[in-house]
Amino acid sequence: MKATIRYAGLIFLCCCMASVAHAALFTFELGTHYGGVNPGAGNEPWLTATFEDVSSGSELNSVQLTMRVNNLNPNGYVSSWYFNTDYTGLLFSNFQSGIAAETNANPAYGNTNAGDALNFNLRFDFSGNAFNSGTSIYNLSGAGLLASNFNLTNDSGNGLYYSAALLTRNNSELASWIGADGTTPPPTAPVPEPATMLLLGFGLMGLALIGRRLH
Repeated sequence: MKATIRYAGLIFLCCCMASVAHAALFTFELGTHYGGVNPGAGNEPWLTATFEDVSSGSELNSVQLTMRVNNLNPNGYVSSWYFNTDYTGLLFSNFQSGIAAETNANPAYGNTNAGDALNFNLRFDFSGNAFNSGTSIYNLSGAGLLASNFNLTNDSGNGLYYSAALLTRNNSELASWIGADGTTPPPTAPVPEPATMLLLGFGLMGLALIGRRLH
């Protein structure tokens, strides 16, 4: 009988561990210069962008986008930032913290060009010289939306990029186009979802109680 209980507990724990789902998290490193003046060799990546699944529900899923300035020229700033998506539903964007874009994400679905890199789907425009350090964080939401919907390159033009940005300096007299190389997959890190971690915790608690009763 005791052995049966032990086996039942082990099976329950294995089921809990097997059911642990992972949310996507990946980061684009914009360290390739493909147009305009050189933004400063040796400081790559100048920008990074991270997408992370943060919630899922019966109606809308949420993805957090964190745009970060790493190593820009002291007089440089982000003018526009571009991304790709294969999501074709109604996309909502809400500013969370940091530097707000002048215009929110506006899906153009193939009509937005980043210099010679063509056909991006999303663009964030930043006014003046506001975005030269720190972060700009947005929550993107839509029915069935996942971070993986943004993990793809543009489809034509001067190179393929997961993301691109226009950098300007000296009152917009000098401009640089940079991108996240589309020939190398971005770094990814699976993140256990809270609900499945809770299930795993209950499994471990159950095993602990069984062990105490057997002894």
